[in-house]
Amino acid sequence: MSREAIVTAVKTETSYPAENLAPFHPAEDFPEYPYKGLTTPGNNIYSAVRKLFADMQLDAENFGAPDWNPLGKLAAPGSKVLIKPNWVMHSNLGGGETTCLVTHPSIIRAVCDYIAIALKGQGEIFISDAPIQLCRFDKVKALFGLGTTIDFLKERSGVPVTANDVRLCSAENIGGRIAVREELEGDPRGYTTVDLGRHSKLEEISDQCESFRVTQYDPVAMRLHHRPGKHEYCISSGALVADVVINLPKLKTHRKTGMTCALKNLVGINGNKDWLPHHRKGAAADGGDEYLKRSIRKHIASSLADAMEQPISGSAKKILFALRRLIISSKRIFPFPDPYMEGSWWGNDTIPRTVADLNRILLYADSEGNIHEKSCRKILHIVDAVICGEGEGPIEPDAKECGLIMGCSNAAALDAACAAVMGFDPDKIPVIRHAFSTNSFPIAGFNPGEVMISFDNKLIDPKSGLTSELSHRFNPSSGWRGHIEKS
Repeated sequence: MSREAIVTAVKTETSYPAENLAPFHPAEDFPEYPYKGLTTPGNNIYSAVRKLFADMQLDAENFGAPDWNPLGKLAAPGSKVLIKPNWVMHSNLGGGETTCLVTHPSIIRAVCDYIAIALKGQGEIFISDAPIQLCRFDKVKALFGLGTTIDFLKERSGVPVTANDVRLCSAENIGGRIAVREELEGDPRGYTTVDLGRHSKLEEISDQCESFRVTQYDPVAMRLHHRPGKHEYCISSGALVADVVINLPKLKTHRKTGMTCALKNLVGINGNKDWLPHHRKGAAADGGDEYLKRSIRKHIASSLADAMEQPISGSAKKILFALRRLIISSKRIFPFPDPYMEGSWWGNDTIPRTVADLNRILLYADSEGNIHEKSCRKILHIVDAVICGEGEGPIEPDAKECGLIMGCSNAAALDAACAAVMGFDPDKIPVIRHAFSTNSFPIAGFNPGEVMISFDNKLIDPKSGLTSELSHRFNPSSGWRGHIEKS
């Protein structure tokens, strides 16, 4: 059995330390803890992250000693380390709580402390993500004491620490439509174009590249970067200059991919969403995966959405938006042939390929964007599954208390294990299937059947039954309900 196929899980309380306890010191002065005397009684998260590293047998011979350095084989002094959280949005658009939306800063704090121990005062930490275009990054930093936590890390880590919004563009929603777009500075290190060419998972469907779409973005820009033999991504250079990446996803359901965890979280290394195919325009019968059955009204609504992204006047956009809304609203009187829209359903076979491409880029692209046969950096994935999101994730989820933190060096293995924890069948989730079927530049060098969960120092086969601590039946998003649950 490959060590990469083993996913470690730690049980903790189903709560985070209160915001006023930021920057979330550990509950006690652990022997290896570098900031003696700074503690936060009751911080269960720091202790759980520490236990995760111990249960993963990281620097096991020194555990409990002052020189315990669990991430020392991952990050050496002088390393550049990218911390990649999920900062998708500053508020829950479904009106629910926000704790189930983003990676909690108490986890970021604990991970950064152990990275700082490994760096020994030499190196750099950058914490980066590319949220959706409606996200207000200043409001993200105000969530749960994140800004206070980042300020502490900058002051006390002994190495430069930065927190970056690596989007090139944000937007404002007025009356349900994208009305104002604003250019952003993005990644201070810039961006690198990476072309996977014929090795892209999208190449298999590149005869349909004219139909590649992402909702509320320009399809003309998309066509410049994806066609047969050419599949370009606009990658944050911070991700490519990094020697080490710590991926910190939030476990949630997802309208377009069924679930979001380690694999999907890496969409946030891309700075320009116009370059990311999310679905193919049209019905499944016509080679699309935007929706299932043919519908003239849906086709018109989709074409109006495309037209709204072109350089036309504000008045024209308002008219197109009103027409589109009228067509969609007509379903209340004359229901559509199926309920699916914008690729938010179980038949979406486009975005899983995009996700696979981005994971392979992070593994195999060097700092100049050149693809190599061997991995160019070390990666560790740690999922925040303390309070998760179910239902209409990723930006309208309902809270699901699980009380878990899970880690693995392989994103495909972690997602397969987390799917089982959610009560889903990993074989029914395209983003996982594609991750295990990349022949060139593989994401996983083992079969999905080899994935095991290590819990309380016991190996558990997620296919043959989980303990009660690990078994949580999530409510899928509406477009996936009845199609991904375990039978």
